Amino acid sequence: GQLITFTREIVDMLKTLPGCKLAFYKFIPRYHHHFGKQCRVADYGYTKLKDLLESLPHVIQIIGEGAKTFITLAHKAQVRRFTNDLLKMLKNQPEKQFLLSSFSLVFEKTFFKPLSIYDYGVCHLTDILTDIPENTIFTEDVNEATKSDTMISVFRRDQTQEEVMRTRGFAKEVVELLRHSPDLSICFNKFIPAYHQHFGRQCRVGSYGMTKLIELFEAIPDTVEIREDGEERMVQLTKDKMIWVVGEQVECVVKTSRARCVALVELEEEYQKMFGHLMPLGRMGVGRVEEAVELLQSWVRVVNGKEGKMVVTVDRGFIRTMASNVRRLLVEQDEGHMDLVDFIEKMATRFGSHIEVEML
Repeated sequence: GQLITFTREIVDMLKTLPGCKLAFYKFIPRYHHHFGKQCRVADYGYTKLKDLLESLPHVIQIIGEGAKTFITLAHKAQVRRFTNDLLKMLKNQPEKQFLLSSFSLVFEKTFFKPLSIYDYGVCHLTDILTDIPENTIFTEDVNEATKSDTMISVFRRDQTQEEVMRTRGFAKEVVELLRHSPDLSICFNKFIPAYHQHFGRQCRVGSYGMTKLIELFEAIPDTVEIREDGEERMVQLTKDKMIWVVGEQVECVVKTSRARCVALVELEEEYQKMFGHLMPLGRMGVGRVEEAVELLQSWVRVVNGKEGKMVVTVDRGFIRTMASNVRRLLVEQDEGHMDLVDFIEKMATRFGSHIEVEML
């Protein structure tokens, strides 16, 4: 455990130095200055510093002799470091890809410092790109205007048909889990334990052909999105899925009421009684309950009652019949569309349906 910690400390210290190089005789004072503690070789079972450092060939490389002896990061360690930095750069891009010719620009925007390829122990960018482990990035030659270039992107293995089907099932499970959370969202770090508690089984991302949870969420963009909330990342339902969930919840509130209708002014209070939290109006992009109900017209609608505006459920049978009639009428048209006034008139004469634009 101590040696692993020491190894990480050396990497962290050398990363801060130009070219990741340090004169051997400066190691002890530099370590003390950097970490505020002495480097005691004996704590790691050695009597000489050189023997200790030579026991870490996968991380440290000692070059030169005598007064010109230097310590630098081993090539394997540099490749790991470069790979991590490159993946961070790619994941900061909207489509997780960029052109090789823009590498320096993307690096500077990501790490807020100019690129010095010598800090990775090589003279040319292509020298280290070829050493990146397989199935990490994908490169493709492209032609940009008059010159050729290379597109670098995050490697993605194509899912099998079975994995695609599992991912669709996972999307439904995410909706089921988040519908019980206030604001229909959950902290990214709490998702796995919450999933285990709710479904009674582990969430294994490998079952979906992924290696990381974030990749699995990125595979269901119509269901969830990730937002930054200060230092934390939140997993939240997309607006469309959220409206669907809230619509079903409000429909449930109305159906279980004694009169099978709820006064509009009491809807938010009744919703809170049933679900233990307020309606997520802000997430729905509205400021008042009335505006929220307008978004939920597939589940509930507002009618004028003796005691004011009341929220009632929508007759699903009526909607299905209406949709069927609309489809039938449009299919009969040569180009599949009609003038709105003519459409409303035909719906009335053919099916006896008085249709309003809001219904559509």
